[in-house]
Amino acid sequence: MFSRACLLWYIAREESDIHRFGHSGQVTLDSYGDTTDSETYDSTSEASEEDNQLENFLDCEEQENSFISDSESLAEEFSPSTVTLDSLTWVATLGVGGYGRVELVTGGADKIPFALKKMKKIELADPQQRQHILAEKSIMLSCSSPFIVKLYQTFCDPSYLYMLMEPCLGGELWTVLRKNKRFNDSTARFYVGCVILALDYLHEEGVIYRDLKPENILLDSSGYIKLTDFGFAKQLAAGEKAWTFCGTPEYVAPEIITNKSHDYRVDIWSLGILVYELLTGIPPFTNKANPALVYPEILKGIRTVHFPNCVSASASEIIRQCCRLSPSQRPSLKILKHFIWFAGLDWVMLADRSLTPPSVPRISSSVDTSNFDSYKRDLDEPQEDFSDWAANY
Repeated sequence: MFSRACLLWYIAREESDIHRFGHSGQVTLDSYGDTTDSETYDSTSEASEEDNQLENFLDCEEQENSFISDSESLAEEFSPSTVTLDSLTWVATLGVGGYGRVELVTGGADKIPFALKKMKKIELADPQQRQHILAEKSIMLSCSSPFIVKLYQTFCDPSYLYMLMEPCLGGELWTVLRKNKRFNDSTARFYVGCVILALDYLHEEGVIYRDLKPENILLDSSGYIKLTDFGFAKQLAAGEKAWTFCGTPEYVAPEIITNKSHDYRVDIWSLGILVYELLTGIPPFTNKANPALVYPEILKGIRTVHFPNCVSASASEIIRQCCRLSPSQRPSLKILKHFIWFAGLDWVMLADRSLTPPSVPRISSSVDTSNFDSYKRDLDEPQEDFSDWAANY
């Protein structure tokens, strides 16, 4: 199974920048994002090459996906809230995580596809874990954004907790990134713009996400993206701060590492890390052997990171501003939209999903799982848990 660690090892070993540029492929930038190196980078040829790679992976005709749109519309008309757990039929496993698995299932007379997240209750013994699970349900049920995965309803039995969600069969953005190694500015800008709109919605609702990374960004049938996995999300009251140590090591903000209170600005930090990874293929702070050793590097700040030539000056400005050590110095999402890197991006068209995406996933049917890694079905019967902490789940 191709993991993040495997990809980072592969990229480091490949040293592709040496072959492409004739040198290390890295250049030091000053605090304004300008290069201090005299060598330049042919962005036109690189963009063309990456465009072709992306088209070869995802390009397909619009009519091939028309049935997916019909299926999504049918799900709305069908009212997923009427689906029962017993009526669901297993199709395939889409992913396996720390808390459980996500299965593709069908339900109703029309066999409408859904994503079903199932978590073994017996493994959710930690009170903080349980709090996160209950918060995830509450937050996702309250969300109404085209850039956030919809949660239709939840179920509970003595063995599992279940979340019935909309399926996004285009797969994880992480999968697309690893196949293309990195994105050009135009492609990365589209996906980052969608993420900004999702975070903007959450922050307006008083929610911090705290787990931004390519693995938690899914592509729907149209080529747009949606945030999923709200296990670390938290609803904050006005002026409230959070204290929980959580997140993915490569993406965690420095104020979380130092156990200081934090707020929505941790998502701004993670956004800068995301821009860097989408443009280079690897996050700026990483340690393949021991992820915990990433934390000291993060606390040194983004100024210690070398930027390869594939990161333009305008992109590096986004990264450096988002990844300031002091949360108060990071720009707001509203200000970020006006940075030079986003010049030419029509935010209105992006928000109403009328902007043409970089590509459309190849999906052959409403139950096509080819854009996901393959997993065996979990046939183990977990020990039952009759505790009442999730009685109202």
